[in-house]
Amino acid sequence: MKKYSSKRIPSYNPECIDDPNSGLVVKRLSKKIAIHPKHLQNVKEGLRESLEPLIGMVDIAENGEEASVLMSIQNIKILGGNADCVDEERFPVITIEGNFIYFQVRVGSFLRAKVAHASDSFIGCLIHDSINAAIPKSKKDGENWLGHQVAEGQDVLIKVRRFECFHNTLAIRARIKEVL
Repeated sequence: MKKYSSKRIPSYNPECIDDPNSGLVVKRLSKKIAIHPKHLQNVKEGLRESLEPLIGMVDIAENGEEASVLMSIQNIKILGGNADCVDEERFPVITIEGNFIYFQVRVGSFLRAKVAHASDSFIGCLIHDSINAAIPKSKKDGENWLGHQVAEGQDVLIKVRRFECFHNTLAIRARIKEVL
């Protein structure tokens, strides 16, 4: 997977996790995290410093058909009592377990989005207030384009056509399936 780091901190509404069109997935994972030795007296601070850069990181699958953005890590537990020093690591490694909340998108998937900009030929949407979705009017849409029926602030159901990563930000191209 190609990984892109984002300085923009993603947000999401926790109530959306159960919505099948939210794109949010919760995975209970355990990971080995290297922490700087200066944080051995304050492991919580060391974990925060090590995990924060992962939030907002975009991963795109090799086939280009799937992408994910780490939105949040919750309910973190340290597994084991001590930090292990691994030969190839410069820093002690702590094994943690937590709920990793990802925004996952696939070509062809449906997502709920909020209209942020509407014009006669283009709709700009935000998903979870941080992921961009562009809905351009195609030539074959003509006057039947659903984009003529939407206003800023309105929710729409979109179908993902493709996505790319620009300046470490996931950008989605889609079509409107339904005005909600």
